[in-house]
Amino acid sequence: MKENFKKTKKRFLPLMSALALAVRIAVIAVTENLKKIPNHMKQKTIVPALPFLLPSLFGVGVFYAVPFAVSVFFTFTQGVAHPHFAGLQNFRELWGTAVFRQALGNTVLFLTVGLCLLLALALFAALVCAKGRFAPQELALLLPMVIPVNSFALGWQSLWGQNGAVNRLLGLAGREPVDFLNGAAAFPLLVALYLIKNTGCVSLILAAVIRAVPQDYQDAYQLDSTSEWGYVRRVLLPLLTPTLLIGMLLGISNYFLMFRDVYALYGSNPPARLYMLQHFMNGNFYQLNHQLLSAAALATVLLITGTVWFGKRCTVEKTENGKGRRQ
Repeated sequence: MKENFKKTKKRFLPLMSALALAVRIAVIAVTENLKKIPNHMKQKTIVPALPFLLPSLFGVGVFYAVPFAVSVFFTFTQGVAHPHFAGLQNFRELWGTAVFRQALGNTVLFLTVGLCLLLALALFAALVCAKGRFAPQELALLLPMVIPVNSFALGWQSLWGQNGAVNRLLGLAGREPVDFLNGAAAFPLLVALYLIKNTGCVSLILAAVIRAVPQDYQDAYQLDSTSEWGYVRRVLLPLLTPTLLIGMLLGISNYFLMFRDVYALYGSNPPARLYMLQHFMNGNFYQLNHQLLSAAALATVLLITGTVWFGKRCTVEKTENGKGRRQ
């Protein structure tokens, strides 16, 4: 019994050390951020807010932190009844799976195309909305977010399906029907659906920030140039960079909600181009392959964290360079 305990301890010692290091890094990061807050601010804001934050912290810990820790445990182990430390073997097996590489490529492509178009369209809509007060129009931009997924899927099917409105128009024109939802147009249509559902929220956030920019900035710029695009590119964009980063975070988080729309349209077997990481993880969940599922989840978290960290670093450097030029 003691020998088995010693063997198990040796196997899990690297994993426990890694988890302890991660917890230590998180504690150091929180502590360093708290040091930046003045003591009088801590007493006035943080201490009174703790009783209200504790229920949320408890919920996050029980329903997110603990399951994520269990997922990290499965990532570096193999076996269910008698798990043992496997190092990076699950990641090697994961990368050797062709289905995972296909899902990862589709996800990266979708996020790259979708986020670029989302931020561009949201910025254009924000510039239009910031010109005046368009309360009904701004409210209409948020409507796609509150429409139920099943209703959206039914409307999308009735528009682009085999017997949808577009194919009926093609039939009236004497052309053969096109399988839009399963053919080459499936990926662009999903990107369009993603833009319809998420452009409104991001554009309203950008519009609020644009309205908060003092009019003096535009007046000062117009002394040298009357170009509207020049004002947007040289004045507004640097000021909107942190908000665009928030828009990117919203776009990434809302991308994972698109799995519901894809599942409502195609079930568990979407076209090859629409097979995303969520489908891969969902399939492994039903197959009880918790090791590959956890490895894919951790790889996704690291990918998104790296992307956000890189965007934040670029934002900070751009802001600091702008301050240096003004000084």
